Amino acid sequence: MERSPRPSLAAAGGQFLVVDRAGYQRAGGHAAVRDRVLEDIELARAIKRAGGRVALADGSRLARCRMYENWPQLRDGYSKSLWASFGHPVAAATAVACCSCSTPRRPLWPVGGLVARAPVVAAGGLVGYLLGVAGRVVSARATGGRWWPDALAHPVSVVVLGWLTLRSYHLRKRQRLSWRGRPVS
Repeated sequence: MERSPRPSLAAAGGQFLVVDRAGYQRAGGHAAVRDRVLEDIELARAIKRAGGRVALADGSRLARCRMYENWPQLRDGYSKSLWASFGHPVAAATAVACCSCSTPRRPLWPVGGLVARAPVVAAGGLVGYLLGVAGRVVSARATGGRWWPDALAHPVSVVVLGWLTLRSYHLRKRQRLSWRGRPVS
């Protein structure tokens, strides 16, 4: 993402952005993205289009943010924006499939291997699951996040991501997306 000049590959975390004034102004600032659902990512894309660079850094030692207080807020927050994160539904399906099947994260394979009585598949899936859990533990510990018991629920997280993604596209298609009482178009 950082090395590519492609704006479509830009990433950002809207809770805490640091932007230099010249790049921000060249990109048109927040006025250029005020009508976007994911204005943080769109601002990063605008900065790239204007010739600027974008980088991600761990800011957890500088700032804290709790975006959602409960399940309904989390569900609605992700539902309002996942369609915009992925763009085309095929891209969304590909991303969710990669989360559930790709090496080293094969969270659903141990169960599938056991059901199919395929010990090699189950063992490979177990190794993938453990690597996925280890990756989540390392990430959580590096950023000060909670790792226990969250990391063990990695397969559940993938299933929930898939459901939230489907919900996001479904609600958008039916023009029923809203955020904090306002319609999202």
